[in-house]
Amino acid sequence: MVVGGLATIAHGFIRFTSDADVVVALDTENARKAFEAILSVGFVPAVPVRAEEFADAATREGWIAEKNMMVLNFRLPSDPMQSVDVFVKYPLEFEKMYTDSVVSESLEVPTRVCSIDDLIRIKLEAGRPKDLEDVRNLEIIREDRA
Repeated sequence: MVVGGLATIAHGFIRFTSDADVVVALDTENARKAFEAILSVGFVPAVPVRAEEFADAATREGWIAEKNMMVLNFRLPSDPMQSVDVFVKYPLEFEKMYTDSVVSESLEVPTRVCSIDDLIRIKLEAGRPKDLEDVRNLEIIREDRA
């Protein structure tokens, strides 16, 4: 499920983003499959990590505790400006996020995108200036839709 800048765009606020932020189900099998799917389209992890390591909950917890890792970054060797950040820990409760998510057609292909409310919560938690600007614009969009 897409979160971050692409989700902001999918919800109607057009702005530049250089990466795709995604949340995947982190059970062992799905985490491994997601890792391998990203590799299959040419992306490689920015740090030397194997699918089995990403799929292991204890290993991810170690990354969070020891390295303060929030996402695992994948880069496209032919174009380092293209990247995918996969959350190593859910930013919100996954099942609710997934249930509340929507399938958007605005990103050229049907894409599962977190809800505008969840996106606002995630961006408020991040608290960076660009996230707070996104929140301001997403709140306007949410009010216009209501």
